[in-house]
Amino acid sequence: MTQETEQEEPRSLDIIFAEVKDRLKAQSDQIKALDQKAGLVVSSSSLIITIGAGLRTALEKSGPAEVTLPSVCSFALFVLAGVLYLLTMIFAFRAYSLLRYRRDPEPRPLREHYMFENPTSTKRKILANMIQCFEENQKIIHHNKVRNLRIALSLLIAETMALVAAFLLPSLLAVLTPSFTWFIMFALRCLIAIFKKG
Repeated sequence: MTQETEQEEPRSLDIIFAEVKDRLKAQSDQIKALDQKAGLVVSSSSLIITIGAGLRTALEKSGPAEVTLPSVCSFALFVLAGVLYLLTMIFAFRAYSLLRYRRDPEPRPLREHYMFENPTSTKRKILANMIQCFEENQKIIHHNKVRNLRIALSLLIAETMALVAAFLLPSLLAVLTPSFTWFIMFALRCLIAIFKKG
C-alpha cells in the first residue's frame, strides 16, 4: 500500500470516516456498559454482605455463644468476607472512576482552524485525530475499567464463597468426628507456624 499524498483524492474517505465515527460511538457505549457493570458489582456485593450480616446476627441471637472450633472458623470466614467486600468496593469504584477520555474533535478549534479549508483535507485531519482518540481511549478503558472490573468480579465471587462457607462450615464440622476436627486443628497450627517463620 502506498502512502497517500495531500493532493490525492481519497475515494474511501467517507466510508472510513463513517466507520471510525461508529467505532467511537461503540467505544462510548462500552464505557457506559462497563460503568453499569461496576455499579452492579457494588450493589451485589453490598447486598450479599448485608444478607450475610443479617443471617449471622439472627443465628447468634438464636443459639448459645460458646467458643468452639466451628464458631471460630465461621467468624474467621465472616471477617474474610468483610475484607473481600472492602476490596471489592475499592476495585469496583476504581473501575467506575471518572477518567478523562478524549472526545475529539473539539468544536471551537475545529471551527477556528478549518472553517475555510478544503473539505477533503479537513475530513482527513479529523479522521486522523479520531483514530488517535480511539486508540488512546482504548488503552485507558482496558488498563483501568476492564482490569479493575475483572478484579472486582473475582473478589465478589470470593466474598460470596467465604460467606457461604462461613454458614456451612459449622454444620460440616459439627457432623465430622472429633479425630477429623483434631486433624483440622493440627493443619491450622502448622499453617500458623509456617506463616510465623516467613
